[in-house]
Amino acid sequence: MRIGVEEYAKQTIGNGRIFEYIILSIFSHLNMSYINLYRIFIFISAFIISMSIFILLKIFYSSKNTKKLNIFLLLSILNIFITVSLSEMMIFIEILNMSISILMSIIASILLFKNNNILSLITLILASLNYQATIVIFIPIYLLLVTRNNTINKKHLIKSIAFYYFTLGLGYILLKVIQSLDFTIDNRVGNVNLLLNITSILKNYIKYGFILFVIIFIINIITKPNITSTKNILIIYLSTLITTTSLTFLNSSILSFRMMFSLFGMVGIIGIYLYNNISQIENIKPAIIIQIVFLIINITLFGLYTNLSIKQTNENNNIINEVTNIVNESNSTNQNIDKIAFCYDENVISFNNKLAANYKPHYSPWSRKYFFELILNKGLEETTISKDLYNLFFYNKDWNEFNKEQIQIVGDTILVCIY
Repeated sequence: MRIGVEEYAKQTIGNGRIFEYIILSIFSHLNMSYINLYRIFIFISAFIISMSIFILLKIFYSSKNTKKLNIFLLLSILNIFITVSLSEMMIFIEILNMSISILMSIIASILLFKNNNILSLITLILASLNYQATIVIFIPIYLLLVTRNNTINKKHLIKSIAFYYFTLGLGYILLKVIQSLDFTIDNRVGNVNLLLNITSILKNYIKYGFILFVIIFIINIITKPNITSTKNILIIYLSTLITTTSLTFLNSSILSFRMMFSLFGMVGIIGIYLYNNISQIENIKPAIIIQIVFLIINITLFGLYTNLSIKQTNENNNIINEVTNIVNESNSTNQNIDKIAFCYDENVISFNNKLAANYKPHYSPWSRKYFFELILNKGLEETTISKDLYNLFFYNKDWNEFNKEQIQIVGDTILVCIY
């Protein structure tokens, strides 16, 4: 297990997450199992997320507002955090660094609002070195703070976006330096395909542009028509959308749920804006009902997404049991198998149902060998499968789920066909 954590640590530094590398490297020498380490990180992360919620309550709460308005504020803040984005984060051991990054990004936005520019930038950079994607929350929180006193002007917008892109740019340079050292085992972050990135961004603009239309429509139902208010909401939303989708330039055109933390929390973010500008709320009851409805939807999706993760875990256990049985039933014993070779069927997929909750552990090149080493409880040398063996066992196969035919043992080598 220690070796597995060490290799995972190499993957994280290959993606520019320095502090995650440090944390995992330290824990890898404590001979702690991955699952126990994950449980510890989940517990700490829950505390950090709670701190983030408390800080937002503290900075936006006003004792002058009514009890109903303060309930509206709490519901809005909960709708920022309790989303499928957080549910996806919880799948990964990176949850600790993601939650740290969120907290530090919120602190950085407060520091910028107080004109502590240098300290704000340093804090944002440290947040990025924990996890890049989650620092997007920095911009909407800063803009919300600005709108408590006045409308958003060009100076506020340019300043926050400049801080954000400077941080990402600095992180990208550091990332390329680390990857040039050639001791990491994964470099998904920074692997850019310009055409795919532009296509991905355009698709997301169309998708989330429609969501914006729905949000503005709902807001007009519960608020008094106001050009300034609509303009500020548009600025907050569009700046968040642009900075979020631009993350695809760091992550091979993939815009996963955990990268869209701020977009999924947009109903809550806009709720805070309306709380800051209570004169815009015509009737608080519909506003509270809308936040409650979205919270129920978010909790439901959170549960469904978590359930998908559990199903994938059960499939992983099925793979483990099948591989163990195949090894035991074969003429070769476990002790004689010392090599492993991978290939793919006709239409391989990395995700079941295209969700990270259903990511297959034996798909990724950096993890698949270690997955089978864990099953067999021994080190394996990765080799290539011959054309004759591929044609014999796997030619023209196209599976949609795990099948024991995907695992074959020939001599001292276990052959794995990834569906």
